[in-house]
Amino acid sequence: MVKLKVSISDIESTALDAADCFRKGFEGEANTQLTALIDKLSFLLEQTDKTNDRSIEFSKNITQIFNVMMNAQQTNDTLFLADIIQYDLIRTLKTFC
Repeated sequence: MVKLKVSISDIESTALDAADCFRKGFEGEANTQLTALIDKLSFLLEQTDKTNDRSIEFSKNITQIFNVMMNAQQTNDTLFLADIIQYDLIRTLKTFC
């Protein structure tokens, strides 16, 4: 398995690209960007210190946002999904990282 190197700015860039594609109705590219975003977030969460209270809180917040994102995707509410990605996810990343 190849490990990814990921930075917060890289995650933010992917998140903004995904949100933009969802808003423009570019469903195929949006889903590609969303998959890349999920992979990067998963890698980031794997790297967090599981004994640090701040890291645990970060993981919980990201997981909650991720669940909202998945619900929005399942209901095909792409504008809401774009908003969650652009505003809630990125704000959480900037707050904790």
